[in-house]
Amino acid sequence: MASPIELRTQGEFAEALRELVSETGKSPEKVANLGGLRGNTVRGIIEGKHWPQERTLAQLVRACGQDPRPWVAVWRPLNDARPRQERNI
Repeated sequence: MASPIELRTQGEFAEALRELVSETGKSPEKVANLGGLRGNTVRGIIEGKHWPQERTLAQLVRACGQDPRPWVAVWRPLNDARPRQERNI
């Protein structure tokens, strides 16, 4: 099962989210609906095109049936490392 614990880069984080969604057996659109998100949002995140905001990340992870707290804990330093203009704070 996808886990955020060992993730060190934004690319690894996006890949782990892609695995997380894939492991649900549901389409990104179905996961998006379960999380109150848009399909384009989830696809952009799992394809590594868009960096999620904290709230969006929590909704996505919760929709996949996992506790978002470990994911957010890994997300924060990765988000902080992004150039200021790219941060989704």
